[in-house]
Amino acid sequence: MGVESLAGSSRDIAELKRAEVERQMFASVAENSKDFIGMCDLKGVPFYGNRTAMELVGLDGIAEFLRIPVREFFFPVDQPRIMNEFFPSVLKNGHGEIEVRFRHFKTGNAVLMIYRVFVLTDPQGQPVGLATIGQDISERRRLEHDLRRLAADLSEADRRKDEFLATLAHELRNPLAPIRNGLQLLKLTDQGGEVIEQVRAIMERQLEQMVRLVDDLLDVSRITRNNLELRRGRVELSAILASAVETSGPLIEASGHVLTISVPPPPIYVDADLTRLAQVFTNLLNNAARYTEHGGRIWLTAERHGEEVVVTVKDTGFGIPAPMLPKVFDMFTQVDQTLERSQGGLGIGLTLVRRLVDLHGGTVAAFSEGPGCGSEFVVRLPALIGNPESLPASTVSEPAPTTAYRILVVDDHRDTGNETLTVFDGLEAVDAAKTFQPDVVLLDIGLPKLNGYEAARRTREQPWGKTMVLVALTGGVRRKTAANPMRPASTATCSSRWTTAPL
Repeated sequence: MGVESLAGSSRDIAELKRAEVERQMFASVAENSKDFIGMCDLKGVPFYGNRTAMELVGLDGIAEFLRIPVREFFFPVDQPRIMNEFFPSVLKNGHGEIEVRFRHFKTGNAVLMIYRVFVLTDPQGQPVGLATIGQDISERRRLEHDLRRLAADLSEADRRKDEFLATLAHELRNPLAPIRNGLQLLKLTDQGGEVIEQVRAIMERQLEQMVRLVDDLLDVSRITRNNLELRRGRVELSAILASAVETSGPLIEASGHVLTISVPPPPIYVDADLTRLAQVFTNLLNNAARYTEHGGRIWLTAERHGEEVVVTVKDTGFGIPAPMLPKVFDMFTQVDQTLERSQGGLGIGLTLVRRLVDLHGGTVAAFSEGPGCGSEFVVRLPALIGNPESLPASTVSEPAPTTAYRILVVDDHRDTGNETLTVFDGLEAVDAAKTFQPDVVLLDIGLPKLNGYEAARRTREQPWGKTMVLVALTGGVRRKTAANPMRPASTATCSSRWTTAPL
């Protein structure tokens, strides 16, 4: 008996030593792990936590760690799901894995983890506790979010690029139509100098429009490549604003707007390239004119605020939706591309404004209360102190007169043709078709107030409009799957000079 007892004791001591070695090895691995490792009993009371576990949740030592129930490690909104659903599932299956937010006890911030839990059992296989291993994936999720956002930004940039190319083709085609028609008319006309002069004026205006588009494209290219040189000098602000008003005057006048200019009597000087800074305010005034209903109001105001000058362009126009305000200065962005408010432009004007203002050491910001509430653009520039200088004379060009022929033309692009009755939006088109009752209507698709599709439908609904030949015009390519409201009761052949919209 004594020998057997001694042998049994020797085996017990050996097993204890082996268990101690294994415990120390586990402790060494656990303490040096970069993962959250912890253990708790079945009541959720911790009895072990490694150094990383305490660091991840902002606890100072093991004593503090062991005093906190397991449920308190999770965000309050996540606690019912973990305690009432996840842990029972682990006890049933022996293990489980979930993505969960741990709470940092010092900062209150979330620590996102992949949380793996295993059941601890006694020698009889009965559960006695839970072992947990958590891996911090906060940084991984942040990188994934950044990658998704970058992909979305690239996709949006690609979409805007495609829209820009389509718009560019549209905007370049618009001036070409009246130029081509004018050349054809010059070939065929046997009338006197008045008609020739009118055609020449139309062609000149459209050529100037094309030159402005190309100039804007070149400017954007130069700025993007940091290749735009400013010829800066001491310039009076009034001269810059007068140049901008002179350039924008015809558009503002043609739109029936009232422009109010307010500049303080003491001269304000800036260190600027007069031409480039005038381009800034020309673009802002042109935008105000284009995106304001006929007969609106525009204010151009300059004020001296300490060491800077503040120039504001405000209008009573369509306004800017809140989500678009941070984006209006981005390349190729257009606030409203609906047919009813098709006002043209490449979507690069405000990008030029911001880049040119930046080059002058200033800032520009956009404000609006929302759709229908108008817009306000505020430019801030460093001001200089100086003596008054003479203000250059400013003249506003008169818009060229128009004449008429025997076709109803509905187009918001006013130089497209020569006609006896012309209207410039969809609502006027329906009224004019009723009273004038022409045989042929040349109907632009992109119209203010009421687009060409709807104007055609309303015309076709009337007895007097069922046999009219409606010819759809558009400088862009748009598709519509509805029935063609342009088609009369009998088939009509349209001249190949006109582009009919695929409906």
